[in-house]
Amino acid sequence: MADFNDFLRGKIGDIGIALASHNNDMFDMIGSVRDVFSSAYDTRIIAESDVVEELWDLLLIVFVGDGAYENKFDSISAMSDICLYAKKQNISLRLDELKEWRKKHDDKNASLEILECVDDILLD
Repeated sequence: MADFNDFLRGKIGDIGIALASHNNDMFDMIGSVRDVFSSAYDTRIIAESDVVEELWDLLLIVFVGDGAYENKFDSISAMSDICLYAKKQNISLRLDELKEWRKKHDDKNASLEILECVDDILLD
């Protein structure tokens, strides 16, 4: 577990720097995080709860605040996988801001693929 904690903490730092510098291409950074959580059937502990929560919060900032569609889509895709993992591990994630975002968006101001990802996350 320590290997993934360190890896994810490093990615949290990298994504934070990219966000602060308004980097429009976070595909590799976010994609490598998504790869860690991508197996829906894996039940092993990947990382400590606080690391997962910190990663979730940062990806939520990218999703809500970044103007680049690619970064939004990459972050919500990763968040979807993280959410599945968190549910299996009984980790509570902050969903309020995502719920607020969803109330303000429909197919007129967001893509259907992003809306589907958000809806999947918010379904309980």
